[in-house]
Amino acid sequence: MEQTNKWTPATKKIWLHPTAGIIWSGVGITLRHCSPIPKPTLAILYLGLGTSLFASSLLYYSQVLHPSRP
Repeated sequence: MEQTNKWTPATKKIWLHPTAGIIWSGVGITLRHCSPIPKPTLAILYLGLGTSLFASSLLYYSQVLHPSRP
């Protein structure tokens, strides 16, 4: 396979995290203020999302700090 030095968005990821943060913050603000979804239902969705992100980070860090030995 040939390697090319063609520029793609994935090659320069320095702008990706701030951009994603701005987009997701905007989505969250929009959902809170302009959403037809009732706020109690939205709170359950946020709680589920936060819990799943927290659980996945615990799993990730447990594998990074204590890798299984073959």
